[in-house]
Amino acid sequence: MEGAKGSDKPRSPDPIYVLRSIKSPVTDLNIALLSNMQVIFCGRFDGQIELWNLESKRVMSSIDGHGCSSVNAIGYLYAEYFYSHGRDGKVNVWNLCGGGIDKVSSFASELTNFCKASTFSDACDLTSGFILDNLNIIKSCCNEIKNWIALPGPDSEITIKNIWNGENVHKLNISNDGGLGMCMYSKCIVNEHYGRPYIMAGYECGDIILWDVAERKPLCQNKCFNEPVTCLDLTSTYAHGLVGSVERAITTVEINNMETLDVKRSAITIKNSGLNDIKIRPDNKLVATAGWDGRIRLFSMKSLKALAVLTYHTESISKLAFSYNNAIGSKQLLVAGSRDGRISLWSIYN
Repeated sequence: MEGAKGSDKPRSPDPIYVLRSIKSPVTDLNIALLSNMQVIFCGRFDGQIELWNLESKRVMSSIDGHGCSSVNAIGYLYAEYFYSHGRDGKVNVWNLCGGGIDKVSSFASELTNFCKASTFSDACDLTSGFILDNLNIIKSCCNEIKNWIALPGPDSEITIKNIWNGENVHKLNISNDGGLGMCMYSKCIVNEHYGRPYIMAGYECGDIILWDVAERKPLCQNKCFNEPVTCLDLTSTYAHGLVGSVERAITTVEINNMETLDVKRSAITIKNSGLNDIKIRPDNKLVATAGWDGRIRLFSMKSLKALAVLTYHTESISKLAFSYNNAIGSKQLLVAGSRDGRISLWSIYN
């Protein structure tokens, strides 16, 4: 439902709360659980980094993270550490200490563009639900790869570095890439059965590639769009996924034993072109998309049926995140950051 004027369809609900601080556009955000406190890590166009307490809805701390250059990516690592990746080309690691933020390491990446970095630390967090027989293998893998960050490199290359010192760990590239263009988006994966790192990457040409990181080789490649991939997400089991682009469509992906990909192009059609983000809720039942048109669209993951359109923001939605269960009372929240500078909190449960 698009909620058009004069329509009989229900009006979009309002967010339960809106976080406002400076007017600079939100460029990235993520949520982490620190000492039983949910924290929103927010990066902005002017280089500012903010940490919000989700329960009190107040800024805990803020800092100019990248000298007035846009924050491309921000996320939690582990313990008291988080990282940011800026348009200035710097990757910074920060320490939360005594209510403040201290920079503990920094290195320069090869490129200074808008493509986001991604880390394996989030993937390692998901391994708590993996089968017991493989737990020791997975823990051993995560102890190493939780310090890796994947960055877009020259041409179609993905460079994996140690986040603490910038040393190269792996480089993923195809000698004759056939016009892949730049890596636009990447998702780090830890395989449940083998305890191995993988990356699902989307490219400028509209293709996606599943990479075996340890072997530095592409396992499979499929065409999803004729235009650049802008976002993708996978279910918690890594069996299915959704891919977005600058087009008016969403492509579905089925991953078969980390060996092949089956894609269905234009499985979902949206009213206006362009998505900045796709998020599948951790229970794998609900999907939220972040539109260039400022709208958040909700779909059933099982049926792909459109459920609602949330229309609060006045500029494009930059990033989405789901809070942890019991974040506030017993409600899990959808958090959206927008180019209008605001962060909206939504109570959604279907």
